[in-house]
Amino acid sequence: MGKVYTQLGLLIIRLQGTHDGGENRVFEILWKTRVPPKVQVLGWRLFLDKLPTKTKLLARGTYLQHSLCEFCLECEETIEHLFISCKES
Repeated sequence: MGKVYTQLGLLIIRLQGTHDGGENRVFEILWKTRVPPKVQVLGWRLFLDKLPTKTKLLARGTYLQHSLCEFCLECEETIEHLFISCKES
């Protein structure tokens, strides 16, 4: 699983600085980057803010015991927390 996140990191680095070209430029780079399709789909869903985090599942009415991140159990599980600020993920 570490290899997927390394490739996702590469993809994110390639996508940085593409804000000037708009959403179409981001998707163009995303689909042309030479990473496995599952990494492309993860990046696509990440960019569109469509990953099923605990906070999103709770907002949709899904029953969960808590909304804390399963890795650190300190913060609510959001995309930003999982991919940027969590010390454990």
